[in-house]
Amino acid sequence: LPLSELHEQLLDELDKGPPAWHDPPGELIYAERVGRLSGTFDTVWSEADSGGELGKANFNVTYKGRPIAVSNARASAGPFRGPRQPGAGRSRQAGIVISGNREGDGRKVTLTLSVSEKAFRADNAHPAAGQGNLVQGEGFSFFNPTISDPVGVRFALNQAGRDDGDAVSGRFTGSIFTIVWPH
Repeated sequence: LPLSELHEQLLDELDKGPPAWHDPPGELIYAERVGRLSGTFDTVWSEADSGGELGKANFNVTYKGRPIAVSNARASAGPFRGPRQPGAGRSRQAGIVISGNREGDGRKVTLTLSVSEKAFRADNAHPAAGQGNLVQGEGFSFFNPTISDPVGVRFALNQAGRDDGDAVSGRFTGSIFTIVWPH
């Protein structure tokens, strides 16, 4: 068809208006807060993919109304190592990973956080917002599955260097969420 005929067909369809929709809208998915977390960390920046040197961390979690004691907590900092496009180069977001063991059963608990390059600065007066994931367990097991929940946090950084070996320290508080899929 010539372009002028296609144009006329398109205008005719637009003149008819939107199609009639008789069904009620479906329910939306939403995030529900299921816990709180807080902690401190003191480590050094590393560009290495291995996560670099592990520093000290303190990590408190309340999940679905129950406190989770985490022992042997360690921290690392470097470019955010989450999903990104191939060939994108160094991430502009800073990443902080804190992990330890859940007391009682020893399962690994890992908190992976990211904060924008602009907000990653030592400034206790203006905490930065960040996001990430709280993962309980590692690997896959049908009988003991890994639990992964999104988190939202506020950072107050005491030190925020971005060169290898620079100090990175601070504290954070935040919420743990679960995604609810209505039936």
